[in-house]
Amino acid sequence: VLARFGIQFTNDNAHLKVKSPGMKKWNEPGSEILDCGNSGTTARLLTGLLSGLPFTVTLDGDESLRKRPMQRVLTPLINAGGIFTNQNSGKLPLTVHGQKIQAFNYSLPIPSAQVKSALIYAALNATGKSVITEAIPTRDHSERLAKLSHIRLYKHNNDIIVNPYKHRLMPFRFYVPSDPSAAAFWIAAALLGNKSKILLKNVSLNPRRIEMLRVLQKAGGHIQIQANKSFPEPMGDILVHSSKLKAFSLAKRQIPLLIDEIPLLALLATQATGVSILRHLTELKIKESDRLTAITENLSIIGLKSTRTDDTLIIEGPQTISGGEALTHGDHRIAMMMAVAGLISQDGIKIPDPECAKISDPFFFQEISSLQ
Repeated sequence: VLARFGIQFTNDNAHLKVKSPGMKKWNEPGSEILDCGNSGTTARLLTGLLSGLPFTVTLDGDESLRKRPMQRVLTPLINAGGIFTNQNSGKLPLTVHGQKIQAFNYSLPIPSAQVKSALIYAALNATGKSVITEAIPTRDHSERLAKLSHIRLYKHNNDIIVNPYKHRLMPFRFYVPSDPSAAAFWIAAALLGNKSKILLKNVSLNPRRIEMLRVLQKAGGHIQIQANKSFPEPMGDILVHSSKLKAFSLAKRQIPLLIDEIPLLALLATQATGVSILRHLTELKIKESDRLTAITENLSIIGLKSTRTDDTLIIEGPQTISGGEALTHGDHRIAMMMAVAGLISQDGIKIPDPECAKISDPFFFQEISSLQ
């Protein structure tokens, strides 16, 4: 999508070079629809950024992305003077009629790193200083990267203060650490295995990305963390040994920090001793699939019991995993969760559409097969 605006990308093995003329000199992308694929991050962050740029563009995505809510991004932008055309009840496809937007103050009613980042990027083209308030902390990659490019962004208590973009932003070099949400599947596999051990190198140790590690350490997981870099993204190595887990519970403030890891935590709860309670899971219903339903559905398929209320899962363990055929709903995290379950199942678990895992990791099934 960004290439359509005249940004050049050169991929040289493990290095990606990005050359931009500067946001004020981006090209008119033309009338063709901008395809966001399966990426909610792409759709929401671009909606914020493009709302204040002088282009009229239409964002769209695949069938899954068309079901995901955009209104939580649109509402504050419309209040700031953003103009949008939408015929799908606050979902994609969405036409952005970019123009200068007004400075704004907005308190996030729902903790969402994507909405927060969309508003940060919108604020870069606002008429003055904007303030975004988040009562519950969420992932902060955008704020950390802002420091590298000299964006005038500051934090004060729960407020993020963003000044408009007036001068050329500075280019930078950045080492992209391994993704904790992708690492989570290997961590779970090691914890559940018999006399197993795995070392994961150069993983992001951002404090707002490793809540799963904290939960599992408290639950008895043998997880050692060795930091080797601190700015702008702390990173390091994670050593995991097979462990006997105890039951655990999740508090409301933890959910935004481990929302992508909930399917795995539900699986791990079935193998932990005691009753685990996972609350405040409403956001799972609007991911690539209704993940809350998909979790309970798939646990049942492989012989595992769970109790669900509207936004809560109650799981008692340990239980024996029999086997069966997963219903992934094309959701990469459900497919990968079921693959990890298959490693310790009695009869094996069939994943009918393994291709969906490529969204997270193109080599996931190739690599997981090597563990057996």
